[in-house]
Amino acid sequence: MKEELKVMVKDFFGWASGFIANNVTQISMLPKWLRQDLGQTGVTIAKKLLDLNYIITKKYTPKRWEDEFRGVAKGSGISAKTWRRINLIPELLKASCSIGGWWGPATESGQVIQLRALDWEEHAPISKFPMITVYHPTEAGSVPFANIAWAGFLGSLTGYSSAKIGVSERLRGGDAKTMTRFGKPWTYALRDVLQFSKTIDDAINILNATDRTCSVYLGIGSSVNNTYRLIEYS
Repeated sequence: MKEELKVMVKDFFGWASGFIANNVTQISMLPKWLRQDLGQTGVTIAKKLLDLNYIITKKYTPKRWEDEFRGVAKGSGISAKTWRRINLIPELLKASCSIGGWWGPATESGQVIQLRALDWEEHAPISKFPMITVYHPTEAGSVPFANIAWAGFLGSLTGYSSAKIGVSERLRGGDAKTMTRFGKPWTYALRDVLQFSKTIDDAINILNATDRTCSVYLGIGSSVNNTYRLIEYS
């Protein structure tokens, strides 16, 4: 998907500049020529913040993530730094989805149903490149899983594994004391739940053992246990 990845990156950062120029209240009231300059400056600052986020989360991030970034970089001809930045955007912005889980008498079949809807900027170019990636990892303790995301986006907002575990997320917010930048990025943590969980208890134990960062809600569903758990994560 080399060509798609190139288009996505080019369009994404161009869109981000325009979004900042036209949607940040303090900027959108200024003259157009100045808004454009400030939009580009905003993207430059955001890239620096994402690079800093990478530095401070690196020691909490398993090596397999860096290997995958380098693989996407080699295939696309776009630097691993760019892919790191794109994948850390949810860490910078938190989350803004809707999620739900229903089971037992709440569903017609009695079986668990899990949902996530992405409540984000619908004009963001990344939405043009939806992609389901199926992984067959060989690392000990892994199970095959599907990550439901976009081309070049490696972390998980939504996914489902062969162990019949589903994951989803939404914004929680909260006091500053419930959040830190020092830990494993939350989309990486959520994908690791897919890769290494065989039961809901496994998923909860993995999250308990994770160096957590953002304050978000995580939804974990299991077709085997026929239940769903909403977790306050911070």
